[in-house]
Amino acid sequence: MASSLTADAEDELRSFLAADLPTPTSRRAATSALCALLAEPLAYDYTRRLLTSEADAVAQELNEIAGQQSPTRWPPEGAAFCSVRQARDLYQPALARRVQFLLQASADPNGMVLGESQADWDCPPQSPLMCCAIHGWQTVAQLLLHAQAAPSQADVSGGTALHYAATHGEEELYNLLLKAAADPNRKDTYGRCAWELLETAGVALNFLQTRRQPAQLQEAGLQIVRMRVDSLLPARFVSDFVALKRPVLLKTDRAGSQSPIDNCGADGRSIPWSCEDLSNRAGDARAMVSAIPYGSDFGLDASLETPLTLRQFLAAPSVPAAPAVKRQRRDGAQVVNAAPPYFFVAVDQELQPELAEALETSLGLSAGSQLPWPLGAVQTGQKLPFRATTLQFAVGAEGSGSPMHFHQDALNLCLHGRKRWWLVPPSEAAFSRCHPLDALEMGMSAKDVKDCFEGACVFEQEEGDIVYVPDMWGHAVMNLEDHTVCVAAEFA
Repeated sequence: MASSLTADAEDELRSFLAADLPTPTSRRAATSALCALLAEPLAYDYTRRLLTSEADAVAQELNEIAGQQSPTRWPPEGAAFCSVRQARDLYQPALARRVQFLLQASADPNGMVLGESQADWDCPPQSPLMCCAIHGWQTVAQLLLHAQAAPSQADVSGGTALHYAATHGEEELYNLLLKAAADPNRKDTYGRCAWELLETAGVALNFLQTRRQPAQLQEAGLQIVRMRVDSLLPARFVSDFVALKRPVLLKTDRAGSQSPIDNCGADGRSIPWSCEDLSNRAGDARAMVSAIPYGSDFGLDASLETPLTLRQFLAAPSVPAAPAVKRQRRDGAQVVNAAPPYFFVAVDQELQPELAEALETSLGLSAGSQLPWPLGAVQTGQKLPFRATTLQFAVGAEGSGSPMHFHQDALNLCLHGRKRWWLVPPSEAAFSRCHPLDALEMGMSAKDVKDCFEGACVFEQEEGDIVYVPDMWGHAVMNLEDHTVCVAAEFA
């Protein structure tokens, strides 16, 4: 739970805590600490760590910080899934105790930090109350409101905590803010009120409210928004989707009928993204291959991961990365199933130079560079006002895929094949090491895993389609065709 404070800020805070009366500089230190603490990626860090061997130690540490007399035990036996809500229940008491400590140290509940001139007040990108709305920290929000936090404070985009609660699906926070007299009619810079977001298809809170309606009224509201990519200018994509954290499936004309598995077209040349093309251009790229991408980061035995080059993987892509095991279907039948391995790697210029060059040459994508619009369309000359922070490249056989997970904003381009997606709002996101085949077909004992999939927005992505997955939206993916190839660009 350490906050990102400089040594000077820590010294100022300690100095203030030893003093009887607050001073401007000590209040600044306490406010800086409050903003830094609430800006930490707690949902990412703790949800992931609670699936690893660190889980018990992490839970004990949080209980000690919170001063709980009846500590919560974690993990449940055999846990292969941790939702942001489960993690939040564990870390929020500790977080609330730290926040209360800082508020008692005269931290400004609105996060207004005295500037260098000590004459002007600087506002953080997101106020403490906005951070609570994003992450569903109801207990912390109540502390801030009790300390006179302004419920309708706006950020540089005009968004308020109500806007953030709507876009992240935090209904309890939304209602708490309304009771605290937050203004639902205050418009952001795009002219949108918070209450209007509740009526906008694809916005997280609209999705959750639609799901509670009778079945005949649910269908349209639970489908992902679909648009022709050539009808969407970059500015509109930013205003209508990125600003609202609203997923969208961008459709394109499906590519030619020649399969990349066939390797060569009529002219005898290698087809882009075919096995031969990838082997020739980026065959030396290496990844730790398993049925679960980055499985060891989520508590899986590292021995289940096999170091392979892309060329080696393409030579035998359907060989199971782990022994087949017997599982029980929901109908009671016993089946033997092993999920196919998935070549999934974060593209690094130094570690995979050939793969990085292929993505930059063919798609105009490189880490740190501005994203082309549409993704992968070099010839248009249009750019998004975002830069790629991480590029992920993946190729796998039918049935390979990724468990439920979440990350920052990302655009996913299907270069070949077809994929099925399961998408859930941030308030229901999770990290899992349970493959979609297990969660859907094999009757997992963990009810939360099945519920997460069964309540999701489900859709298919075809060759050439682009999926925008907003920050913190949970998603799982399964490839529906052999040699499904995709690239994803996380951005900020």
